[in-house]
Amino acid sequence: MHAGANDDTDGWHLAAFDHPDGGRSYTAAGGVRADEMLAGGKAHLPPFKDLLDTYKPQIVVLMLGTNDASANRPVEAFRADMLTCVDLMLERGIVPVLSTIPPHVHRLDLGKSYNQALREMAKLKHLPLIDFEKEILLRRPDDWDGTLLNKGDVHPTAARAGAEPTSEPTPENLKNSGYLLRGWLSLKKIEEIKRQVFEPAKSK
Repeated sequence: MHAGANDDTDGWHLAAFDHPDGGRSYTAAGGVRADEMLAGGKAHLPPFKDLLDTYKPQIVVLMLGTNDASANRPVEAFRADMLTCVDLMLERGIVPVLSTIPPHVHRLDLGKSYNQALREMAKLKHLPLIDFEKEILLRRPDDWDGTLLNKGDVHPTAARAGAEPTSEPTPENLKNSGYLLRGWLSLKKIEEIKRQVFEPAKSK
């Protein structure tokens, strides 16, 4: 989260900082598959285990799979990698929040299979889930392509029809900016975890 410090304790800084070796930051790289997140190396991204050990998050919202689907990776391989990610977090006392991926315009059936695997994983491991796919289809069952997702693309929309990622999360705005919807869902889930997990633990 944004702690107001320009160092490794501040999520805002970690996301925005361009490291000197090139790439987006020490914690972000574009086009990453689940197996690449685990192994590290893409755009100088450290292995997932090292990211967890270095930055010691309390909660991780993990949304991977779109790039795996684009690469046509089998569901079983994707599921195994995601389970490894989850186990690495649980071993460190981190709360993993799984997120389904948005509908994949070029791999629709494979994306659906990935999301079903993620829902089953969340149920099996008793983990919180952000069902991004379900929330998109709830608002845009037939016209998500070009509204909540860029036309013919896998990325959520930013500014569209007067809605932006920083707009008020009104029902209408949440139907028009995919990044607003994604951010709002993440914030609500983190708020829920804070209330149910961290605040009771602090009061003991």
